[in-house]
Amino acid sequence: MKALLRHRLFYPLLMGISAGFMSLSSHPENHVAILNGSILIFLFISSATFIAYYIATLKPAIFIPPQTGRKSFLPGLLIPALLLPIGCIILLRPADILLLQYFTAATLTLSYYLVWHTPQGKFHGTRSLFLIKNLVLALSWALVTSPVHPGESTTIYLFLQRFLYILVLSLLIDMRDIHHDQQQSVDTLAVRIGIPSTKIISVILLSLATALVYYHHLQFNDYFLLPAILSHAATLLAILFLRRESGHYTYLLLVDGNLLLHGILFYVFS
Repeated sequence: MKALLRHRLFYPLLMGISAGFMSLSSHPENHVAILNGSILIFLFISSATFIAYYIATLKPAIFIPPQTGRKSFLPGLLIPALLLPIGCIILLRPADILLLQYFTAATLTLSYYLVWHTPQGKFHGTRSLFLIKNLVLALSWALVTSPVHPGESTTIYLFLQRFLYILVLSLLIDMRDIHHDQQQSVDTLAVRIGIPSTKIISVILLSLATALVYYHHLQFNDYFLLPAILSHAATLLAILFLRRESGHYTYLLLVDGNLLLHGILFYVFS
């Protein structure tokens, strides 16, 4: 079992399936131009997310300017990035506003791998910036799995809820990586203020997401109050349970497992 969980393909597959389920609950059929749009949306979002996370396992970098003798993964990153809008155009023919959001998510993903050499030193993309990494991750997931449809307030609330939810999970991942980040001088919230304070902020953000969903329910009586409450409750338990000494598999179950649960719950209740 441990060999399976440690396999290079496992984590990208988990992220891809989670993103696929999350996207199904936020892409109404009237926004796609084909009968089986939901199936294609699931396959497309899942495969695009899988590719992005699989490339991350290769530890890629885009060197600007190109470094002599240094291997750049620029071509390998551009291909999946281009597949996102091309696939949408060919298979789903989305509205321009949706296409813009997909392009934005692809650009944010590329920015994560940037390594920019300047006279002042080396810039390791958005992954090296305090809190920006978390915001970029949350925004990318929200744009891909719950894009905003103009004139539909429900999609705005769902986008904001998902942004806050992914932001919380990203802070929990920083808690998991605190030992490594301290050794590598990576500046994260968990490194700066410690795990107890990071957990408090995570609870506040999760509470804000829950309040947002409840307010929307009072206004529109939409479907996603129950799945949000169930998902947020499971995440709250994870926040309370996780410790500095919690192992890799504990975080995998309670953080990444909650992401999959979130997607499945929203899909089932939608």
